[in-house]
Amino acid sequence: MLNVNQQAALDSTDNTVVVAGPGSGKTRVIIAKIGKTYADHEYNRVCAVTFTRDAADELVRRVKAEFGEKLASKCRFGTFHSLAIQQLRDVNMLGQLATPQQQSVFINQAAKIASTPDDAITYEMAVERIESAKCSLVQRPEAMQDPVVMAYQKLLSRNRVSDLYDVIREAVMGMRDGTIQPMHAGSLPCTHLLVDEFQDSDEVQYAWIMEHVLRGVVTTVVGDDDQTIFEWRRALGYKGIVAFKEEAQAAEIVLGENYRCHKEILSYADNLIRHNKGNRIEKNLSAAKGPGGHVEIVVKGSIKDQAQALVERIEPFLVAVKDPGRFLFTVPPGSWAIIARNHGTLHAVESALNAKHIQYQRASGGFWKQYFLVVYLDLLKSIQLGTSTGVDSGLHFAGASNEGIERLHNATGGKLGRFLNNKMKPFDDIPKEDQQLFHRFSASSAEWRLALGAGDYDMVINGVSAFLQVEGLYRESDKDKCEALDSAAEILRKYGTWQIKMTDGRSRPPSIAERVAIVTEPNKKTTDGIALHTMHSCKGLEFDSVGILHVSDGTIPNHERPDDINDRRLLYVALTRAKNNLFISYKTGACSRFIHETGINLK
Repeated sequence: MLNVNQQAALDSTDNTVVVAGPGSGKTRVIIAKIGKTYADHEYNRVCAVTFTRDAADELVRRVKAEFGEKLASKCRFGTFHSLAIQQLRDVNMLGQLATPQQQSVFINQAAKIASTPDDAITYEMAVERIESAKCSLVQRPEAMQDPVVMAYQKLLSRNRVSDLYDVIREAVMGMRDGTIQPMHAGSLPCTHLLVDEFQDSDEVQYAWIMEHVLRGVVTTVVGDDDQTIFEWRRALGYKGIVAFKEEAQAAEIVLGENYRCHKEILSYADNLIRHNKGNRIEKNLSAAKGPGGHVEIVVKGSIKDQAQALVERIEPFLVAVKDPGRFLFTVPPGSWAIIARNHGTLHAVESALNAKHIQYQRASGGFWKQYFLVVYLDLLKSIQLGTSTGVDSGLHFAGASNEGIERLHNATGGKLGRFLNNKMKPFDDIPKEDQQLFHRFSASSAEWRLALGAGDYDMVINGVSAFLQVEGLYRESDKDKCEALDSAAEILRKYGTWQIKMTDGRSRPPSIAERVAIVTEPNKKTTDGIALHTMHSCKGLEFDSVGILHVSDGTIPNHERPDDINDRRLLYVALTRAKNNLFISYKTGACSRFIHETGINLK
């Protein structure tokens, strides 16, 4: 049974903008709209456009469940990228395309090429700069001359490939000059276009939509300007909705009834987003579930303490893992998520969950993928196995020069056993600035290897952690990394309580290398466990309980941003993921003004 506004969206036969607030049943409306379109006329054909492949697959699954295979087979489902690729392929204009994996490698390489000693560029920063430059219909010279973008474009050219950003632009230009057929022609017949998450459309995607509107394809776009959180990608948001209403002469229908959140959660989120004055579509949000939600504020002195406090809120919900391994406890799918402003903040949560053997899922980033922890794990393995890889990265991390490390390899013939056991001759051929470091490391590694022989794994785990902190993490700004190394060492020590059965029936604790393997093995494909998300990656999801970590002044809103509008949207999205329970943490003395704007009682 649809509510009045949902039914109005379903019955509209002209171009339509459906402004769908969080939890308002937009996917249900889209599916119902597909079914009604085919019921209205047997020759109607729907093309449904999503922003991710997962969203397209979910739409296919739900349409099949609702209307059957036959009706689903008459539809086209895809992302902007996949549909544009098909358009180009139909007229033999699709060149060699970089795979998503190759594109990711090129972005990583471009970030390294463009980095300087004073300006280290992360992968995430590179993605933002590249998308900002390439997601406009007319590419801006100043953006394309960004060192990261130039390096990225050169890598594409050198490998003779295009990327996914170029595909949609080529499709738009081709439709305009007649060389490429729109979706209503050729092998892609389409009478009706449905576009989900319309607020995230950039200039190129908007132009692609309008090429179909101008050809008489009846178009319904669904989105929420308050959930426009990809501004660096030039997402049009409110501006795009207003433009579509005018250019497509589209009706506007607002879905404000929320079926996800209890009243307590939704009202606080609504209070927050109303502080974004102007340039937003007014919505009267109401909670269909009524009251009954739980909202709690957690105040702690550090991110680590906040993370541990949120994990404590999860513990009453834990159940035993059916097949214990790395994890002993879990929660059912969709029951719990912890959300943070960025990947770095999530590392503290992952560390706390690891320490308590609680299962979690994290799509990207990752506590153990931090560079200094990769160095730590590799060095631990090399100490046990006598290999050189971890020694190289460990010495480099500790400040050794490339020349010194190369001469060490030459002096040992690449076999570092004597060096690790502190039995090398004086380091006469090594640069003087490296000699003392090499002596300290060689003496320490000999002690670690003796401890290994005696079964004192904890001494090695602690010793290598301490060495890296003293030699490579001595700056004030490295405090968080030192805490992370301490947490990593604690986790590895705890695996000493495990027992591995041997062929003769006896048991033993896992070795250093085996413990490293445990923490670095990929998570099994499952939806069980705590979902760890950034505020960007959580959009479109919902959970029974949500913890939002470090809603502190300087983090959200971020002082480096020119205004609070976009960060306020980010927190709004995070708040409205929670169905029943919401926990918000912030640093002692640094409460974000956004929390005050929600109206939550802090006493």
